[in-house]
Amino acid sequence: TVHVTYRPVTRADLDAARSPVGVAIPDLGLRVLNSTLQPVPIGVPGELYVAGEGLARGYLGQAALTAQRFIAAEGGKRLYRTGDRVRWSPQGELEYLGRIDHQVKIRGFRIELGEIEAQLLAQPEVREALVLVHERESGARLVAYLSPQGGRAIDTAQLRKRLGQGLPQYMVPAAMVVLAQGLPLNANGKVDRKALAQLGMGQGAEGENGEGPAQGNESEAGRAYEAPRGALEQALAQIWAQVLGLQRVGRHDNFFEIGGDSIVALKLLARMNQSMAAEHAFSLQDLMQKQTIAQLLCDAPAASAPLLPIQRLAAGANASAMPLFCIAPALRNVLDYQPLADALGADRPVYGLCCTELSRIDAIEALAAYHVELVRSVYPHGPVALLGWSLGATEAVYMARLFEPEGREVVFLGMVDSFVMHGGIVPYDWREEARAFLADWVDGRAIDQLIEVLGTADMACMESVHRTTQAANAVAAQWGIGAGQSDLVEKFMAYRRLDAAIQVLPPLPALHAVPHVWWRKDRPVPEMQALARQLGGRLHQGASIGASHRQIIQHADLLQGCRQALRQAGKPAVAR
Repeated sequence: TVHVTYRPVTRADLDAARSPVGVAIPDLGLRVLNSTLQPVPIGVPGELYVAGEGLARGYLGQAALTAQRFIAAEGGKRLYRTGDRVRWSPQGELEYLGRIDHQVKIRGFRIELGEIEAQLLAQPEVREALVLVHERESGARLVAYLSPQGGRAIDTAQLRKRLGQGLPQYMVPAAMVVLAQGLPLNANGKVDRKALAQLGMGQGAEGENGEGPAQGNESEAGRAYEAPRGALEQALAQIWAQVLGLQRVGRHDNFFEIGGDSIVALKLLARMNQSMAAEHAFSLQDLMQKQTIAQLLCDAPAASAPLLPIQRLAAGANASAMPLFCIAPALRNVLDYQPLADALGADRPVYGLCCTELSRIDAIEALAAYHVELVRSVYPHGPVALLGWSLGATEAVYMARLFEPEGREVVFLGMVDSFVMHGGIVPYDWREEARAFLADWVDGRAIDQLIEVLGTADMACMESVHRTTQAANAVAAQWGIGAGQSDLVEKFMAYRRLDAAIQVLPPLPALHAVPHVWWRKDRPVPEMQALARQLGGRLHQGASIGASHRQIIQHADLLQGCRQALRQAGKPAVAR
């Protein structure tokens, strides 16, 4: 190993929660640069580059590797990129944070594992910390491996809560494994990552005799594991484990903390309701309100809990800040906004708005008025921030039009891959929409039959709509689409009626608010141009997002763009 820094090591360094590596040796220079090769400020992580007289000419006989690692700099000089993540301390020393190649991407979020490890090492009860990514069928998850400081106990539930105060929720490890004997080392004295990977996720600490992993009392969520009680809890736990790709699930494990999300929730509900008796039917609302097996079955009534039209998705570290209200599309649910709420929760409260009586509403203006009343019920005064996705984006415009005449300024109006009225250039195909919508619940053969039946409806005749809905429900029942999903057909038919009504509306209302618009990258340009015309050309064009229509709302680039736009919302314009 070639060294480029030095530092006298003291006994205090053994207990430090950071890794200082000192300063450059005399014939070398060190630079900490960002991805565009610009210097970063003190305390900001960057990549370490080496310069100076002591720099080698390259790798002997390895031209390709030399070209990759040795880059040209100003004045004919060269820099060597180390691949190490570091930052300057206020004392002028380098602190080592980890390797650049330990940067990972999970569900669209680019994550520095070293940043998570640094936060863990800053906790007084943690002596060692390493974070790894575990891949499985339900998706990638972060798992932290920890050893305690001086024999202190590590309460992983409290530790996760403290991490959430300094890190975005998507960077908080989904599971934590405490190793009382310390992290395993390989023959070179470095942490044995392969051995840690074999320990699994949340399966307990290393055995007392050091002979390998023992079945411990740690759950997937990093809290004390408690086994399911009784046949019903055991049956649910087995279904949860199968859907989430886990070895076991405790009765107090939170669905959303052990790898669940809005898409997985739909699959889980389908499996539960196909396997459980009718008196134990569950709805999406049940899972949102009762997120553990114990809660789902604790004094559970025979009927599902009523769906609430407004959901608080994030309380917000600053509860007095202007909240963001997110309008769910007709065919989706507010759970899709949860990653965005997690990302913004440090700044403000976040609410989700849906419609519990969609089948009774056949005009976008009525739906907008309904949701405006919901906003007033929790936030009666002050400027308003709205975010809509798909058809929800169109509705957000109509909501803004209702707020502005009463003197409430709409300081943020976000439109994500918006529905385009008045003919979008690409003809609307409801069959394609139905197929995408139903794919979360049923297989292809059932979808084909349902679409065939749905296509017989005359959307201008309520009697025809009702008759078709009953026929489609009969088909759904034949395919085992049971309780908790019985509103699928009604929901889609209501969406078709709403869409038909929208197509004959007058142009979008004029607004004082200037919308922020984000599109998926493959959205046809004529549709984007059509919406711009409908908005009078007044819009803030956000980045094009490399995601599908369904996935765009949870993409990291969108979350970052929304956060920046919201932080600017309401600030006075600077005179030029």
